[in-house]
Amino acid sequence: MLVLPPVSGIQKVENLRRLTHHVIVVPRLLPESHQQRFQTLCIWHRNAADVEKVNRGADRDKGGIVGQRKGREQHLEGHAMPDVRELRAIEIEAHRALRAIAWVPNVVGGLKRDELVALNSTLLHELYFASLGGEGNKPNQAIAEALANEFGSMDRWRQEFIAMASALSGGSGWVVLTYVPRDRRLINQYASEHTQSIVSGVPILALDMYEHAYHLDFGANANAYIDAFMRNVNWEAVTTRYEDAIKIDPPRPLQQPEFGDLPAVGVEAVKAMIESGQPVQVIDARPRHYLSRQGDIAKGVTWRDPDRVQEWIGELSKSEPVVTYCAYGFHVGCKTAIALREAGFDAKYMNSGHSGWRAIGYPVVPRGESA
Repeated sequence: MLVLPPVSGIQKVENLRRLTHHVIVVPRLLPESHQQRFQTLCIWHRNAADVEKVNRGADRDKGGIVGQRKGREQHLEGHAMPDVRELRAIEIEAHRALRAIAWVPNVVGGLKRDELVALNSTLLHELYFASLGGEGNKPNQAIAEALANEFGSMDRWRQEFIAMASALSGGSGWVVLTYVPRDRRLINQYASEHTQSIVSGVPILALDMYEHAYHLDFGANANAYIDAFMRNVNWEAVTTRYEDAIKIDPPRPLQQPEFGDLPAVGVEAVKAMIESGQPVQVIDARPRHYLSRQGDIAKGVTWRDPDRVQEWIGELSKSEPVVTYCAYGFHVGCKTAIALREAGFDAKYMNSGHSGWRAIGYPVVPRGESA
């Protein structure tokens, strides 16, 4: 088997052509999506240059808008745009490879990994240039409130974002402010090698900490580059992206149609009931084999065999509410609650079950010591 040396994506394309003995014709015109990437990068570069003319006076000695034109042009033309061209070449070759040489999985895998790096690089560079051209010290109310709600204050967010960037000084990577629809929250994250990201996250602000972004204008003084970036964040653009991000629905929650009308209660609420002394009968209804395998039980909770509800149902009081749960908050706990409700009890099931109780760190004890 031919082993290819570690080379760039475009070089791998050339090697693959030789390997498969056929010539691949790359269209002269890029597809619309890639043409749009080029156009977007150029627009943001132009906008940054326009704003730089205004800001150049006060910030000339500090690098203006995150570096002068020469450094920014090299950043754009030497790194961002070549990534778009490389992405296109990789996409074409990967498509051919999957059809022509499926018998060389390491080549296909290598191309797809290179595609991931190139694609994320183009997307992050678009976001980076789109984040510039504003007054970084004057965020508008909407984004300031969103950041304060998540981080405690705007200053607290800024301190964390800058600290993360400073930690990359002399290294490489990205610092990205991302909105996570799944949790409906904002988070600062690293994106190393262009490949690490939060699944389903929507980036709304990005700071490029690869040395090519600042070494021509700032040398090794990464902190000056970070300061210049923060002074020129375009908060209007960030806010627009944030407003778009929060419109994205989180993943659909788990549905149990057969139990759709059954009242549920969360783990936190059940724990609060127990700790407050509120009259409530909490029943661990995990099947016996689950209990035997796990061996622990929530503190203050009684285990009851879900297969023998009719044998212990008479020991419960109908004057107090009942909460049942199983291992994960699915069928067994729900069916137990249904049986109790049919017998006249005010019964609910605890979603996420015993696993949810343990995951949050609530107290468990060996079975037999729950009281």
